[in-house]
Amino acid sequence: MNEIKDVTFFGGGQNDRTTQEYAETILIGKFLAEKGYTVSSGGYFGLMEAVSKGAQEAGGETIGCLCDDVHKTSIGNDYLKYRFRNKTICSRLETLTEDTELFVVQKGSVGTLAEIMLVINIVTLSKSTDIKMFVLGSLWKKVLLDIFNELGVYYDFIIFCDDYNDFEIKFNTLM
Repeated sequence: MNEIKDVTFFGGGQNDRTTQEYAETILIGKFLAEKGYTVSSGGYFGLMEAVSKGAQEAGGETIGCLCDDVHKTSIGNDYLKYRFRNKTICSRLETLTEDTELFVVQKGSVGTLAEIMLVINIVTLSKSTDIKMFVLGSLWKKVLLDIFNELGVYYDFIIFCDDYNDFEIKFNTLM
């Protein structure tokens, strides 16, 4: 029997489809689906759409964790196989992080930062050595390292990647 493999993707919902991040995030979705992962995300647009599109194009399964606090009537992006609706942002975050051991993070804003910090807190409290978080882009590396160094936060489970190519190499090496 095959083990179900899940990955949660965090990234911005406002990103333009013409950006480098959008194109790279499609590749991330394809790559993860080809590795046998079911890809979960917030389910909306921007980079959440891109990762879902890539996973779907590679024949993978996609899950969108939608939320009334974000948008009460949206059914999410067109590339979702499954949709779960949460009433609050907190319940949405719980759904996205519960029992997940692999996270991939792309460019985003304060919502993405909150998601990253929640996973860091989960790792800190659980002392789990099974969780891995791949974080792409120079923005997050600078912001997070400043926070970690200032607060003395443990972050050995975070793998910083410059771009998609770096992500693919590090993923294949570590996973």
